[in-house]
Amino acid sequence: MFTEYTLALIKKNPPQGSVNANVVNDQHFEADTFNFNHDYLATDGKLYLTLNTLQTSVYPDGKKIYRGIEIVFDADITWGIHKIADRKVCAAFWKMWKENGTFRVETFRADKGVFHLMTFDHDTEQYKGYFNFTSLGDDKTTKSIEDGEFIIEGRSDIAI
Repeated sequence: MFTEYTLALIKKNPPQGSVNANVVNDQHFEADTFNFNHDYLATDGKLYLTLNTLQTSVYPDGKKIYRGIEIVFDADITWGIHKIADRKVCAAFWKMWKENGTFRVETFRADKGVFHLMTFDHDTEQYKGYFNFTSLGDDKTTKSIEDGEFIIEGRSDIAI
């Protein structure tokens, strides 16, 4: 199937800004680095705008843990309030660390939540929003991300 997209040229690459959130019953999240780019997924043949973040944390027991928040927006999303249930945005929180010679990965996909996009302008490459989401974890515990905020200027290159 053939699909064609017309995208605004990227003016500021790499993007600059911040992404942070409170992770309930865990350390505060503040991204060390992030990518914010259009991403085409062959699994469903759609173009998205994806925010991928990474934070390296050292816990009190000395364990190094990599954590991230991923937010995927429909490519045509605009400013306003969007609920996870509306399916215009989805999100996940994840953690990864070494354990017994392997990497252990825990992912918490958002089952419910709200994203308030204050500014979402591709022409000026200004993006600002607030978010909260909750996930039911594999071990039947709830993982909540609260008081999340992103402020971004620019975008990364497209990922295909």
